[in-house]
Parts: sequence; structure tokens; C-alpha cells
Amino acid sequence: MMFAMLMMTMAPVQATTPVAPMPAAAPAADPNKMVCKRQPVVGSNIPGKKRCLTRGQWDTMALEAQRFKRGTEQSLTTRNQ
Repeated sequence: MMFAMLMMTMAPVQATTPVAPMPAAAPAADPNKMVCKRQPVVGSNIPGKKRCLTRGQWDTMALEAQRFKRGTEQSLTTRNQ
């Protein structure tokens, strides 16, 4: 009985607590910002050369690599069927 009364008195307190506002969305990454990455050399222990491109160029290269990979996978699966 005591527990039920305690819960009833706490219910309005929980319902009136303010809800934290949603954090603002992060600004979109600037596609013109220069980003430098090290490109490893296959078969070498020496670190690769540093290559600097814009974020948009890196994104385009990644998208083209994905498309190539998907196309290759599809051609291999259709050829083997």
C-alpha cells in the first residue's frame, strides 16, 4: 500500500520533467576542404606517398570503387550460374 502511494506521488513529477532539446544537426562536411591521406604501397614496408584531394574528390573515388566492385561481383555471379 505504501509503495503504491509513493508511486502515485512520483508519477506527476516524472511527467512534468522537461525534455532535453534535440541537438542541432551537424553541419554537412565541406566538399571543397582538402584532405590528405597516405596511400600504402602494396608489397612494401615503407609508408606510401601522401595524396591530397578535396573531400568531394575522395567521395567520388570511393563511389566509383563501390560501383566497380558491385559490377565485378555481379558479372562473376551471373557468369557462374
